[in-house]
Amino acid sequence: ASPAALVLSVFTTAAIPGVCEELVFRGVVLSGFEDEGSSRAVRMSALLFALLHGSITGFPGQYVLGIIIAMLVISADSIYAGMIFHTVYNAAVVVIEFLQRDLPPEVAMPADIVSAVGGFTGVLLLAVEVVLIGWMMKFSLNVFHMRGHLRGVRIVPEKKQKFNRDEKLL
Repeated sequence: ASPAALVLSVFTTAAIPGVCEELVFRGVVLSGFEDEGSSRAVRMSALLFALLHGSITGFPGQYVLGIIIAMLVISADSIYAGMIFHTVYNAAVVVIEFLQRDLPPEVAMPADIVSAVGGFTGVLLLAVEVVLIGWMMKFSLNVFHMRGHLRGVRIVPEKKQKFNRDEKLL
């Protein structure tokens, strides 16, 4: 209930899982399926990511989040991008839960989803935010792709590519 508890909670439930899960799902699983094609690698790492979190109701959201993070890692050509995104995402969830703890139950857990986001005005603003965030992600992915293209790196192969023996050993 104190700021020190919040910092400890952010560290233990945001930073550590964000780094460790990215090492497993994007470092091991994504790269392990990469020889079967980037698309399959993204889907498999996202599927295992969602299954590990073990929530039937949360599965669709976790699966989409896994796809977003995997695409970010591939586009940025860095696992650190996934670690940072995952940690910030987890930290945001922890901080929001921390801020909600003192709210009355009817405010913290509204009866329906429309009132939870502030009525129809909130729904409209949320839709605009989703479109803006989607546009920003697309723009960012294009920038990463162009950066890789300028360096002579094909970020996402056009078709399924097999690794040769030396690449697999590496």
